[in-house]
Amino acid sequence: MQERYALVLAENGKPIIARLARCIDGKAGRRLLADQKRLRAQLAEKCVEVPMTADRSAAALAEAQHHGIAADQKSYL
Repeated sequence: MQERYALVLAENGKPIIARLARCIDGKAGRRLLADQKRLRAQLAEKCVEVPMTADRSAAALAEAQHHGIAADQKSYL
């Protein structure tokens, strides 16, 4: 069988040979791949900007101390 063709077997019908099309073919496919590449780049940039867990913990502890609900940092480490 040729590439991009499939044999479809149904319970209540004759077998057929179906021609397959990929979603990344043609002009719309090129646009889809370009959008995918752009979004992946944006996500990669966002991941770099995410603060480390230790930084987030230190910020939360500082805020708690500011509001008087945490005694000092040493007691939590």
